[in-house]
Amino acid sequence: MDLTNLLNLNALRNCDEINELCVKESARCEQEVKIGPWRADLKCGDVYVEVEPAERLACGVGQALLWRVAGGVEVALLLYGNGEAERAKTASLLVPVLYIDVELKIVCKYIGGAGGCVSFG
Repeated sequence: MDLTNLLNLNALRNCDEINELCVKESARCEQEVKIGPWRADLKCGDVYVEVEPAERLACGVGQALLWRVAGGVEVALLLYGNGEAERAKTASLLVPVLYIDVELKIVCKYIGGAGGCVSFG
């Protein structure tokens, strides 16, 4: 699945506050799905997505890697925060990352340390 189409940017734009609930509701995906004994925040096509604030990046990467290794599924991480694009880009060396910069109102897609951003402001 193309991570860029995962979010409805118009719905994201209408959020009073960009938080986990707003991000999940803006996604074009199933919410709260099981992967064996674990729970994924979203399932978008064949991709299981962990949604985390940027300050919990390490936790989100760890969860996604666990699903990939133990569950044998395709994974991605969706982060939101302020000024964390470089950390998100670095994390994409391990798992694909969609990063929402709340302050700049941009959504960035990173895979393998490369990617780009689009505005939703």
